Formats: sequence, structure tokens, C-alpha cells
Amino acid sequence: MTTPDIAAVARGLTKAQRHTLRTLNGPKAVFELSEMGLLVGNPGEWAAITSLGLAVRAYLLENDHA
Repeated sequence: MTTPDIAAVARGLTKAQRHTLRTLNGPKAVFELSEMGLLVGNPGEWAAITSLGLAVRAYLLENDHA
């Protein structure tokens, strides 16, 4: 398995996806983030944030001020 480029994953997120991952609030993007392997859950509910999701979230919190 290859290690994903966290910055590249973060850059590929929409504004809504970045907001959802940073705040863990915003069920509209949960399905999309689940499809990307960043979250495990269903629209409208949270099940878990994956290790990749945690890494991208940490990157966003440090670098993404938009």
C-alpha cells in the first residue's frame, strides 16, 4: 500500500469537505468524505474518522485558513 500525499488530498477537497473535516460538523459532505476514505459513516451521522482522515484534518488545521 502506498502512503497518500496528505497535502494533495487536502488540496483536492471542496470548501464544504474541508469545513466538515475541520469542524466534524456538516453531514452533507460525510458521504463524499467516506467515499474518499477519510470518514466511516452515513449521511447525517458520524461513525469514525479514519487514520487518513485524522492526518488530513491535522494538515487542514495547521495550514488551511480559508
